[in-house]
Amino acid sequence: MNTIHARALTCALGVLLGTFAAFAQENATPADGAADNEGSQQPGAPQTTTLPPAPRRGFNEREGVRWGTLMRDSAVFLGVQQGFRLATEEGTREALKGPFFADWGNAIGAMHGWTDKDPFYVNYIGHPLMGAVSNYIWINNDPEYQLVEFGTSRRYWMSRLRSAAFGFVFSTVFEIGPASEASIGNVQSKYPAQGFVDWVITPTLGFALVIGEDALDRYLVVKFEDKHKNAFMRAMVRSWAAPDRTFANILRFKQPWARENRVGVKAYPTLKERSYTDAPILPDKSDEPMEPSDHPWSLPSKFDVDFHASVGVMDAQCQGAAGAMLFNFKPDLSIVLDGGGCKLSNMPTNFSGDLLGTSGGVRYTFLNHTRFQPYAQVKTGVVKMYQREVNPAALAALAKFWGGEDKIPNNEFHLWAKEYDSTAPLIGAGAGVMLGLTRAIWLRLAGADYTHVWMDPLNGHRLRDSVAITSGFELRFGNW
Repeated sequence: MNTIHARALTCALGVLLGTFAAFAQENATPADGAADNEGSQQPGAPQTTTLPPAPRRGFNEREGVRWGTLMRDSAVFLGVQQGFRLATEEGTREALKGPFFADWGNAIGAMHGWTDKDPFYVNYIGHPLMGAVSNYIWINNDPEYQLVEFGTSRRYWMSRLRSAAFGFVFSTVFEIGPASEASIGNVQSKYPAQGFVDWVITPTLGFALVIGEDALDRYLVVKFEDKHKNAFMRAMVRSWAAPDRTFANILRFKQPWARENRVGVKAYPTLKERSYTDAPILPDKSDEPMEPSDHPWSLPSKFDVDFHASVGVMDAQCQGAAGAMLFNFKPDLSIVLDGGGCKLSNMPTNFSGDLLGTSGGVRYTFLNHTRFQPYAQVKTGVVKMYQREVNPAALAALAKFWGGEDKIPNNEFHLWAKEYDSTAPLIGAGAGVMLGLTRAIWLRLAGADYTHVWMDPLNGHRLRDSVAITSGFELRFGNW
Protein backbone atom coordinates (compact mmCIF):
# COMPACT_ATOMS: atom_id res chain seq x y z
CA MET A 1 0.00 0.00 0.00
CA ASN A 2 3.01 2.32 0.27
CA THR A 3 3.35 2.64 -3.51
CA ILE A 4 0.94 2.54 -6.40
CA HIS A 5 1.86 -1.15 -6.85
CA ALA A 6 0.57 -2.18 -10.21
CA ARG A 7 -2.79 -0.40 -10.16
CA ALA A 8 -2.06 2.60 -12.32
CA LEU A 9 0.98 1.07 -13.98
CA THR A 10 -0.81 -2.03 -15.23
CA CYS A 11 -3.47 -0.02 -17.02
CA ALA A 12 -0.87 2.39 -18.40
CA LEU A 13 1.12 -0.61 -19.65
CA GLY A 14 -2.00 -1.95 -21.32
CA VAL A 15 -2.59 1.32 -23.11
CA LEU A 16 1.03 1.50 -24.29
CA LEU A 17 0.98 -2.06 -25.53
CA GLY A 18 -2.26 -1.35 -27.29
CA THR A 19 -0.68 1.61 -29.04
CA PHE A 20 2.34 -0.31 -30.30
CA ALA A 21 0.26 -3.30 -31.28
CA ALA A 22 -2.18 -1.06 -33.10
CA PHE A 23 0.70 0.45 -35.07
CA ALA A 24 1.75 -3.04 -36.13
CA GLN A 25 -1.86 -3.84 -37.02
CA GLU A 26 -1.98 -1.15 -39.69
CA ASN A 27 -0.27 -3.36 -42.25
CA ALA A 28 -0.75 -6.76 -40.64
CA THR A 29 -2.83 -9.65 -41.82
CA PRO A 30 -6.26 -9.43 -40.19
CA ALA A 31 -6.33 -11.44 -37.00
CA ASP A 32 -8.44 -9.58 -34.53
CA GLY A 33 -11.52 -11.71 -34.27
CA ALA A 34 -12.79 -11.66 -37.85
CA ALA A 35 -11.23 -11.71 -41.30
CA ASP A 36 -11.31 -8.47 -43.23
CA ASN A 37 -12.83 -10.43 -46.09
CA GLU A 38 -12.86 -7.48 -48.47
CA GLY A 39 -13.03 -9.83 -51.45
CA SER A 40 -10.57 -10.11 -54.29
CA GLN A 41 -11.02 -7.39 -56.88
CA GLN A 42 -10.38 -7.90 -60.58
CA PRO A 43 -8.66 -5.02 -62.38
CA GLY A 44 -11.28 -2.58 -63.56
CA ALA A 45 -14.08 -4.29 -61.64
CA PRO A 46 -16.44 -2.17 -59.52
CA GLN A 47 -15.29 -1.78 -55.94
CA THR A 48 -17.47 -3.86 -53.63
CA THR A 49 -17.32 -4.72 -49.96
CA THR A 50 -18.35 -8.08 -48.57
CA LEU A 51 -19.24 -7.67 -44.92
CA PRO A 52 -18.30 -10.41 -42.46
CA PRO A 53 -21.23 -11.95 -40.64
CA ALA A 54 -22.10 -9.85 -37.64
CA PRO A 55 -22.24 -11.56 -34.25
CA ARG A 56 -25.75 -12.37 -33.13
CA ARG A 57 -26.92 -11.73 -29.61
CA GLY A 58 -27.31 -14.99 -27.78
CA PHE A 59 -25.08 -17.12 -30.00
CA ASN A 60 -23.31 -18.41 -26.92
CA GLU A 61 -26.10 -18.18 -24.33
CA ARG A 62 -25.84 -21.91 -23.61
CA GLU A 63 -22.22 -21.60 -22.54
CA GLY A 64 -21.64 -20.98 -18.87
CA VAL A 65 -18.93 -18.94 -17.17
CA ARG A 66 -15.47 -20.01 -18.32
CA TRP A 67 -14.14 -20.68 -14.85
CA GLY A 68 -10.80 -22.07 -16.01
CA THR A 69 -9.77 -19.04 -18.03
CA LEU A 70 -11.35 -16.75 -15.44
CA MET A 71 -9.05 -18.18 -12.78
CA ARG A 72 -6.08 -18.07 -15.17
CA ASP A 73 -6.58 -14.40 -16.09
CA SER A 74 -7.18 -13.48 -12.44
CA ALA A 75 -4.03 -15.32 -11.34
CA VAL A 76 -1.97 -13.54 -14.00
CA PHE A 77 -3.31 -10.15 -12.89
CA LEU A 78 -2.74 -10.92 -9.22
CA GLY A 79 0.75 -12.20 -10.01
CA VAL A 80 1.64 -9.00 -11.87
CA GLN A 81 0.52 -6.88 -8.93
CA GLN A 82 2.19 -8.90 -6.18
CA GLY A 83 5.32 -9.37 -8.27
CA PHE A 84 5.57 -5.62 -8.70
CA ARG A 85 5.25 -5.13 -4.94
CA LEU A 86 7.98 -7.67 -4.22
CA ALA A 87 10.28 -6.12 -6.80
CA THR A 88 9.88 -2.53 -5.63
CA GLU A 89 9.18 -2.66 -1.87
CA GLU A 90 12.01 -3.58 0.45
CA GLY A 91 9.66 -3.73 3.44
CA THR A 92 7.49 -6.30 1.68
CA ARG A 93 10.50 -8.54 1.04
CA GLU A 94 11.68 -8.16 4.64
CA ALA A 95 8.26 -9.20 5.98
CA LEU A 96 8.54 -12.57 4.23
CA LYS A 97 11.02 -13.72 6.88
CA GLY A 98 8.51 -14.13 9.70
CA PRO A 99 6.00 -16.94 10.40
CA PHE A 100 3.62 -16.83 7.42
CA PHE A 101 0.27 -17.73 8.99
CA ALA A 102 0.84 -15.83 12.26
CA ASP A 103 1.89 -12.64 10.47
CA TRP A 104 -0.99 -13.00 8.02
CA GLY A 105 -3.48 -13.30 10.87
CA ASN A 106 -1.95 -10.34 12.72
CA ALA A 107 -2.29 -8.16 9.61
CA ILE A 108 -5.99 -9.00 9.23
CA GLY A 109 -6.66 -8.50 12.94
CA ALA A 110 -5.00 -5.08 12.96
CA MET A 111 -7.39 -3.57 10.41
CA HIS A 112 -9.61 -0.71 11.57
CA GLY A 113 -10.86 2.69 10.52
CA TRP A 114 -11.10 4.20 7.05
CA THR A 115 -7.87 5.73 5.82
CA ASP A 116 -4.62 3.91 5.10
CA LYS A 117 -2.67 7.17 4.49
CA ASP A 118 -1.92 6.33 0.86
CA PRO A 119 -1.83 9.29 -1.54
CA PHE A 120 -5.06 10.35 -3.22
CA TYR A 121 -4.03 8.98 -6.62
CA VAL A 122 -3.38 5.54 -5.13
CA ASN A 123 -6.69 5.20 -3.26
CA TYR A 124 -8.98 7.01 -5.68
CA ILE A 125 -7.34 6.42 -9.08
CA GLY A 126 -5.06 3.40 -8.87
CA HIS A 127 -7.40 1.14 -6.89
CA PRO A 128 -10.46 1.91 -9.05
CA LEU A 129 -8.38 1.04 -12.12
CA MET A 130 -7.62 -2.32 -10.52
CA GLY A 131 -11.31 -2.80 -9.77
CA ALA A 132 -12.29 -2.03 -13.37
CA VAL A 133 -9.72 -4.47 -14.80
CA SER A 134 -11.05 -7.25 -12.56
CA ASN A 135 -14.60 -6.45 -13.75
CA TYR A 136 -13.52 -6.84 -17.37
CA ILE A 137 -11.76 -10.11 -16.54
CA TRP A 138 -15.17 -11.45 -15.53
CA ILE A 139 -16.92 -9.92 -18.54
CA ASN A 140 -14.40 -11.56 -20.88
CA ASN A 141 -15.24 -14.95 -19.37
CA ASP A 142 -19.04 -14.60 -19.12
CA PRO A 143 -20.19 -15.69 -22.61
CA GLU A 144 -23.91 -15.32 -21.98
CA TYR A 145 -23.55 -11.55 -21.69
CA GLN A 146 -20.50 -10.79 -23.84
CA LEU A 147 -22.45 -9.18 -26.68
CA VAL A 148 -24.35 -6.59 -24.67
CA GLU A 149 -23.71 -2.90 -25.17
CA PHE A 150 -24.21 0.03 -22.83
CA GLY A 151 -27.85 0.98 -22.39
CA THR A 152 -30.93 0.48 -20.25
CA SER A 153 -31.55 -3.17 -21.11
CA ARG A 154 -31.87 -5.75 -18.38
CA ARG A 155 -29.13 -7.89 -19.94
CA TYR A 156 -26.56 -5.09 -19.82
CA TRP A 157 -27.09 -4.29 -16.17
CA MET A 158 -27.26 -7.95 -15.18
CA SER A 159 -23.91 -8.43 -16.91
CA ARG A 160 -22.26 -5.50 -15.17
CA LEU A 161 -23.70 -6.34 -11.76
CA ARG A 162 -22.32 -9.88 -12.13
CA SER A 163 -18.93 -8.42 -12.95
CA ALA A 164 -19.17 -6.04 -9.98
CA ALA A 165 -19.69 -8.99 -7.63
CA PHE A 166 -16.55 -10.62 -8.99
CA GLY A 167 -14.69 -7.31 -8.69
CA PHE A 168 -15.55 -7.19 -4.99
CA VAL A 169 -14.29 -10.77 -4.52
CA PHE A 170 -11.06 -10.05 -6.40
CA SER A 171 -10.47 -6.88 -4.36
CA THR A 172 -10.98 -8.81 -1.11
CA VAL A 173 -8.57 -11.52 -2.24
CA PHE A 174 -5.99 -8.86 -3.09
CA GLU A 175 -6.36 -7.28 0.35
CA ILE A 176 -6.48 -10.32 2.68
CA GLY A 177 -6.34 -13.52 0.58
CA PRO A 178 -3.59 -16.17 0.48
CA ALA A 179 -1.61 -14.07 -2.01
CA SER A 180 -2.50 -10.60 -0.72
CA GLU A 181 -1.13 -7.50 0.90
CA ALA A 182 -1.95 -9.09 4.26
CA SER A 183 -0.08 -12.35 3.57
CA ILE A 184 2.76 -10.97 1.41
CA GLY A 185 4.33 -8.16 3.38
CA ASN A 186 1.70 -8.02 6.15
CA VAL A 187 0.96 -4.44 5.14
CA GLN A 188 -2.09 -3.93 7.35
CA SER A 189 -0.14 -4.77 10.51
CA LYS A 190 1.91 -1.58 10.15
CA TYR A 191 0.77 1.96 10.92
CA PRO A 192 -0.90 3.69 9.11
CA ALA A 193 -2.10 1.09 6.61
CA GLN A 194 -4.92 -0.48 8.64
CA GLY A 195 -7.90 1.33 7.07
CA PHE A 196 -10.70 -0.14 4.96
CA VAL A 197 -10.72 2.56 2.28
CA ASP A 198 -9.51 0.20 -0.46
CA TRP A 199 -12.17 -2.38 0.35
CA VAL A 200 -14.86 0.14 -0.56
CA ILE A 201 -13.22 2.31 -3.23
CA THR A 202 -11.74 -0.48 -5.37
CA PRO A 203 -15.01 -2.28 -6.26
CA THR A 204 -17.36 0.73 -6.23
CA LEU A 205 -15.35 3.25 -8.26
CA GLY A 206 -14.02 0.37 -10.37
CA PHE A 207 -17.61 -0.48 -11.29
CA ALA A 208 -18.23 3.18 -12.15
CA LEU A 209 -15.19 3.18 -14.46
CA VAL A 210 -16.57 0.13 -16.28
CA ILE A 211 -19.88 1.89 -16.90
CA GLY A 212 -18.01 4.97 -18.10
CA GLU A 213 -15.80 3.01 -20.49
CA ASP A 214 -18.82 1.13 -21.85
CA ALA A 215 -20.61 4.42 -22.50
CA LEU A 216 -17.55 5.85 -24.26
CA ASP A 217 -17.30 2.72 -26.39
CA ARG A 218 -20.88 3.04 -27.58
CA TYR A 219 -21.16 6.80 -28.02
CA LEU A 220 -17.59 7.75 -28.97
CA VAL A 221 -15.67 4.77 -30.30
CA VAL A 222 -18.47 3.29 -32.42
CA LYS A 223 -19.30 6.68 -33.92
CA PHE A 224 -15.61 7.24 -34.68
CA GLU A 225 -15.43 3.86 -36.44
CA ASP A 226 -18.58 4.71 -38.39
CA LYS A 227 -16.81 7.72 -39.87
CA HIS A 228 -13.17 6.62 -40.14
CA LYS A 229 -11.82 3.44 -41.75
CA ASN A 230 -8.13 3.76 -40.85
CA ALA A 231 -7.31 0.63 -38.87
CA PHE A 232 -4.47 2.26 -36.95
CA MET A 233 -6.64 5.12 -35.72
CA ARG A 234 -9.49 2.75 -34.87
CA ALA A 235 -7.18 0.56 -32.80
CA MET A 236 -5.76 3.62 -31.06
CA VAL A 237 -9.21 4.95 -30.16
CA ARG A 238 -10.47 1.55 -28.98
CA SER A 239 -7.39 1.00 -26.81
CA TRP A 240 -7.12 4.46 -25.29
CA ALA A 241 -10.82 5.05 -24.70
CA ALA A 242 -11.02 1.90 -22.57
CA PRO A 243 -7.66 1.37 -20.82
CA ASP A 244 -9.04 -1.12 -18.30
CA ARG A 245 -10.64 -3.28 -20.99
CA THR A 246 -7.39 -2.94 -22.95
CA PHE A 247 -5.33 -4.40 -20.13
CA ALA A 248 -7.88 -7.13 -19.43
CA ASN A 249 -7.59 -8.14 -23.09
CA ILE A 250 -3.81 -8.37 -22.75
CA LEU A 251 -4.19 -10.57 -19.68
CA ARG A 252 -6.11 -13.08 -21.81
CA PHE A 253 -3.53 -12.81 -24.62
CA LYS A 254 -5.90 -11.02 -27.01
CA GLN A 255 -5.42 -7.90 -29.11
CA PRO A 256 -5.77 -4.85 -26.84
CA TRP A 257 -8.61 -3.46 -28.99
CA ALA A 258 -10.62 -6.71 -29.09
CA ARG A 259 -14.42 -6.44 -28.77
CA GLU A 260 -16.73 -9.42 -28.53
CA ASN A 261 -19.78 -7.53 -29.80
CA ARG A 262 -18.34 -6.39 -33.14
CA VAL A 263 -15.73 -7.30 -35.73
CA GLY A 264 -12.12 -6.16 -35.85
CA VAL A 265 -10.79 -2.71 -36.60
CA LYS A 266 -10.04 -3.51 -40.27
CA ALA A 267 -13.24 -5.42 -41.00
CA TYR A 268 -15.70 -3.04 -39.33
CA PRO A 269 -17.66 -1.32 -42.13
CA THR A 270 -18.42 2.37 -41.99
CA LEU A 271 -21.94 3.71 -42.31
CA LYS A 272 -21.31 4.47 -45.99
CA GLU A 273 -20.37 0.83 -46.64
CA ARG A 274 -23.46 -0.61 -45.03
CA SER A 275 -26.79 -1.20 -46.68
CA TYR A 276 -30.20 -1.44 -45.04
CA THR A 277 -30.08 -5.21 -45.50
CA ASP A 278 -26.84 -5.69 -43.59
CA ALA A 279 -27.01 -7.46 -40.25
CA PRO A 280 -26.34 -5.10 -37.33
CA ILE A 281 -22.75 -4.88 -36.19
CA LEU A 282 -23.77 -4.30 -32.60
CA PRO A 283 -26.19 -6.59 -30.76
CA ASP A 284 -29.83 -5.69 -31.16
CA LYS A 285 -31.62 -3.57 -28.61
CA SER A 286 -34.70 -5.76 -28.31
CA ASP A 287 -34.07 -6.64 -24.68
CA GLU A 288 -36.98 -6.00 -22.41
CA PRO A 289 -36.62 -2.70 -20.50
CA MET A 290 -35.82 -2.73 -16.81
CA GLU A 291 -39.17 -1.14 -15.98
CA PRO A 292 -42.19 -3.39 -16.63
CA SER A 293 -45.77 -2.26 -16.83
CA ASP A 294 -46.73 -4.01 -13.60
CA HIS A 295 -45.76 -2.84 -10.12
CA PRO A 296 -42.03 -3.51 -9.65
CA TRP A 297 -42.30 -3.48 -5.86
CA SER A 298 -44.69 -6.45 -5.87
CA LEU A 299 -42.05 -8.89 -7.14
CA PRO A 300 -39.88 -10.72 -4.56
CA SER A 301 -36.13 -10.85 -5.16
CA LYS A 302 -33.67 -13.72 -4.67
CA PHE A 303 -31.00 -11.70 -2.87
CA ASP A 304 -30.28 -8.06 -2.07
CA VAL A 305 -27.20 -5.91 -1.53
CA ASP A 306 -27.59 -3.08 0.95
CA PHE A 307 -25.38 0.01 1.43
CA HIS A 308 -26.23 2.49 4.14
CA ALA A 309 -24.81 5.31 6.25
CA SER A 310 -25.32 5.38 10.00
CA VAL A 311 -25.19 7.83 12.89
CA GLY A 312 -24.90 6.28 16.34
CA VAL A 313 -26.12 7.79 19.59
CA MET A 314 -25.98 6.84 23.30
CA ASP A 315 -22.76 5.01 24.23
CA ALA A 316 -21.44 4.81 20.66
CA GLN A 317 -21.59 8.32 19.24
CA CYS A 318 -20.31 7.14 15.92
CA GLN A 319 -20.65 8.11 12.24
CA GLY A 320 -19.95 5.58 9.52
CA ALA A 321 -21.28 3.21 6.90
CA ALA A 322 -22.04 -0.47 6.39
CA GLY A 323 -23.03 -3.00 3.78
CA ALA A 324 -25.20 -6.09 3.95
CA MET A 325 -26.18 -9.15 1.91
CA LEU A 326 -29.74 -10.47 2.21
CA PHE A 327 -30.58 -13.99 1.04
CA ASN A 328 -34.34 -14.30 0.64
CA PHE A 329 -35.36 -17.92 1.22
CA LYS A 330 -38.99 -16.72 1.38
CA PRO A 331 -40.53 -13.60 -0.18
CA ASP A 332 -40.87 -11.97 3.23
CA LEU A 333 -38.08 -13.70 5.20
CA SER A 334 -34.35 -13.12 4.71
CA ILE A 335 -31.02 -14.08 6.19
CA VAL A 336 -28.94 -10.94 6.75
CA LEU A 337 -25.14 -10.78 6.84
CA ASP A 338 -23.64 -7.34 7.36
CA GLY A 339 -20.48 -5.52 8.31
CA GLY A 340 -19.37 -1.95 8.74
CA GLY A 341 -17.57 0.59 10.81
CA CYS A 342 -17.78 4.11 12.18
CA LYS A 343 -15.59 6.80 13.73
CA LEU A 344 -16.14 7.55 17.42
CA SER A 345 -16.77 11.20 18.23
CA ASN A 346 -17.17 11.17 22.02
CA MET A 347 -13.54 10.36 22.85
CA PRO A 348 -11.41 11.89 25.65
CA THR A 349 -8.76 14.48 24.87
CA ASN A 350 -5.83 13.12 22.81
CA PHE A 351 -7.81 9.96 22.01
CA SER A 352 -9.40 8.86 18.76
CA GLY A 353 -11.18 5.65 17.94
CA ASP A 354 -13.47 3.66 15.74
CA LEU A 355 -15.71 0.61 15.76
CA LEU A 356 -15.72 -2.31 13.36
CA GLY A 357 -18.46 -4.92 13.55
CA THR A 358 -19.97 -7.85 11.71
CA SER A 359 -23.22 -9.64 12.41
CA GLY A 360 -25.85 -11.98 11.03
CA GLY A 361 -29.53 -12.50 11.63
CA VAL A 362 -33.02 -12.64 10.21
CA ARG A 363 -35.14 -9.90 8.60
CA TYR A 364 -38.91 -9.98 8.11
CA THR A 365 -40.37 -7.70 5.43
CA PHE A 366 -44.03 -6.69 5.56
CA LEU A 367 -44.90 -7.22 1.90
CA ASN A 368 -47.72 -5.25 0.29
CA HIS A 369 -48.66 -3.89 -3.11
CA THR A 370 -47.35 -0.40 -2.44
CA ARG A 371 -43.83 0.86 -2.87
CA PHE A 372 -43.46 1.30 0.93
CA GLN A 373 -42.28 -1.86 2.71
CA PRO A 374 -41.58 -1.84 6.47
CA TYR A 375 -39.16 -4.40 7.89
CA ALA A 376 -37.93 -5.68 11.24
CA GLN A 377 -34.78 -7.65 12.01
CA VAL A 378 -32.75 -9.27 14.79
CA LYS A 379 -29.05 -10.09 14.65
CA THR A 380 -26.02 -11.14 16.64
CA GLY A 381 -22.30 -10.81 16.02
CA VAL A 382 -19.09 -9.23 17.29
CA VAL A 383 -17.71 -5.69 17.46
CA LYS A 384 -14.14 -4.43 17.85
CA MET A 385 -13.30 -1.09 19.43
CA TYR A 386 -9.98 0.48 18.52
CA GLN A 387 -8.44 3.47 20.29
CA ARG A 388 -5.34 5.55 19.67
CA GLU A 389 -3.77 7.78 22.33
CA VAL A 390 -1.51 10.53 21.03
CA ASN A 391 1.29 12.14 23.07
CA PRO A 392 1.17 15.75 21.75
CA ALA A 393 4.60 16.70 23.14
CA ALA A 394 6.33 13.69 21.60
CA LEU A 395 4.52 14.23 18.30
CA ALA A 396 5.55 17.89 18.18
CA ALA A 397 9.18 17.06 18.95
CA LEU A 398 9.33 14.37 16.26
CA ALA A 399 7.59 16.62 13.74
CA LYS A 400 10.15 19.36 14.39
CA PHE A 401 13.02 16.88 14.03
CA TRP A 402 11.74 15.34 10.77
CA GLY A 403 10.35 18.53 9.26
CA GLY A 404 6.63 17.83 9.60
CA GLU A 405 4.20 15.24 10.93
CA ASP A 406 3.85 13.65 7.51
CA LYS A 407 7.63 13.12 7.38
CA ILE A 408 7.83 11.03 10.58
CA PRO A 409 8.76 7.43 9.64
CA ASN A 410 6.03 4.88 10.24
CA ASN A 411 8.35 2.73 12.34
CA GLU A 412 8.51 5.54 14.93
CA PHE A 413 4.77 5.46 15.51
CA HIS A 414 5.27 3.90 18.94
CA LEU A 415 7.22 6.97 20.07
CA TRP A 416 4.24 9.31 19.84
CA ALA A 417 1.13 7.11 20.06
CA LYS A 418 -0.27 4.02 21.77
CA GLU A 419 -2.96 1.66 20.46
CA TYR A 420 -5.65 -0.22 22.37
CA ASP A 421 -8.43 -2.53 21.25
CA SER A 422 -11.16 -4.73 22.67
CA THR A 423 -13.52 -7.25 21.02
CA ALA A 424 -16.92 -8.33 22.40
CA PRO A 425 -20.16 -10.05 21.29
CA LEU A 426 -23.27 -8.08 20.43
CA ILE A 427 -26.99 -8.60 19.97
CA GLY A 428 -29.36 -6.20 18.29
CA ALA A 429 -32.75 -5.51 16.76
CA GLY A 430 -34.01 -2.92 14.36
CA ALA A 431 -36.74 -1.73 12.03
CA GLY A 432 -37.15 0.59 9.09
CA VAL A 433 -39.03 1.44 5.91
CA MET A 434 -37.93 0.75 2.32
CA LEU A 435 -39.17 2.79 -0.65
CA GLY A 436 -39.24 1.13 -4.08
CA LEU A 437 -37.78 3.33 -6.82
CA THR A 438 -37.50 0.58 -9.45
CA ARG A 439 -37.53 -3.21 -9.39
CA ALA A 440 -33.79 -3.16 -8.76
CA ILE A 441 -33.23 -0.04 -6.65
CA TRP A 442 -34.80 0.61 -3.27
CA LEU A 443 -34.23 3.47 -0.87
CA ARG A 444 -34.02 2.94 2.87
CA LEU A 445 -36.01 5.97 3.93
CA ALA A 446 -35.09 5.52 7.57
CA GLY A 447 -34.01 2.78 9.91
CA ALA A 448 -33.17 2.43 13.57
CA ASP A 449 -31.04 -0.36 15.07
CA TYR A 450 -30.55 -0.97 18.78
CA THR A 451 -27.40 -2.85 19.79
CA HIS A 452 -26.23 -4.19 23.15
CA VAL A 453 -22.52 -5.05 23.53
CA TRP A 454 -20.90 -6.99 26.38
CA MET A 455 -17.69 -4.94 26.47
CA ASP A 456 -15.77 -3.74 29.51
CA PRO A 457 -14.73 -0.07 29.54
CA LEU A 458 -11.59 0.67 27.52
CA ASN A 459 -9.58 3.62 28.90
CA GLY A 460 -12.72 4.81 30.63
CA HIS A 461 -14.81 4.67 27.44
CA ARG A 462 -17.88 2.53 28.00
CA LEU A 463 -19.64 0.78 25.12
CA ARG A 464 -22.80 -1.08 26.10
CA ASP A 465 -26.01 0.23 24.50
CA SER A 466 -26.38 2.25 21.34
CA VAL A 467 -28.93 3.20 18.70
CA ALA A 468 -27.92 3.81 15.08
CA ILE A 469 -30.07 5.84 12.69
CA THR A 470 -29.53 4.56 9.15
CA SER A 471 -30.37 5.48 5.57
CA GLY A 472 -29.14 4.14 2.24
CA PHE A 473 -29.81 2.14 -0.92
CA GLU A 474 -30.55 -1.48 -1.65
CA LEU A 475 -30.04 -3.39 -4.93
CA ARG A 476 -32.39 -6.34 -5.48
CA PHE A 477 -31.58 -9.23 -7.82
CA GLY A 478 -33.67 -11.97 -9.37
CA ASN A 479 -36.87 -9.99 -9.90
CA TRP A 480 -35.88 -8.21 -13.15
